Amino acid sequence: PAEEWAVCDDTLQRLGRVEALPCPLPLFCHQPVHTVADWEDTFRGERGSGDGNGPGGAGGAGAFTKCLFLKDKKGGLFLVVALGATPVELKALAKRMGARGGGVRFADEELLLATLKVRRGAVTPLALMHDTPSTPGGEGGKGGAGGEGGSSGHAVTVVVDEALAGLDPSSPLLFHPLSNYYTVRMERRHLDVFLEHTAHRVLTLPLS
Repeated sequence: PAEEWAVCDDTLQRLGRVEALPCPLPLFCHQPVHTVADWEDTFRGERGSGDGNGPGGAGGAGAFTKCLFLKDKKGGLFLVVALGATPVELKALAKRMGARGGGVRFADEELLLATLKVRRGAVTPLALMHDTPSTPGGEGGKGGAGGEGGSSGHAVTVVVDEALAGLDPSSPLLFHPLSNYYTVRMERRHLDVFLEHTAHRVLTLPLS
């Protein structure tokens, strides 16, 4: 759909302005996916088309990922970025990442849209480009872990899966460019570059 391409294209244009990121990033178009299992099945089912436009062009190279947008009981916001296969135990994770009020829950889609301009099913660390210090989110625009948010007053604190962070810097990762009709591939070190660019507070933690 045209509206999905518009979202994807805007994301790619913004990424193209980030120094030290390759441009363009490999991009793959496919049917919309809503879970990691759907995503894997789509790539597996269409692999081998080899036209560079569908998942077949990915050649199976790349780790699937998942992102959880969480809110603590005091309004602090967290984006958890994990490998698709990593189990997440929210109760234990809440303690490790300093959630206030004793726990976390999934934030609603209205808050997700207001803060990161992305819908459920397409949540991605790339959406952090929309979380600026003036973005509404949390209580008073403050993030989690003590309410300080990112290093420049961002609404969201980023939590990176310890297993993902431990991958070789050149390991390829798969993310949605804010649309679940598309997938971009970037190396793990390029995720680090992007997070440094956005200047969010980043915690690297075990998730279970």
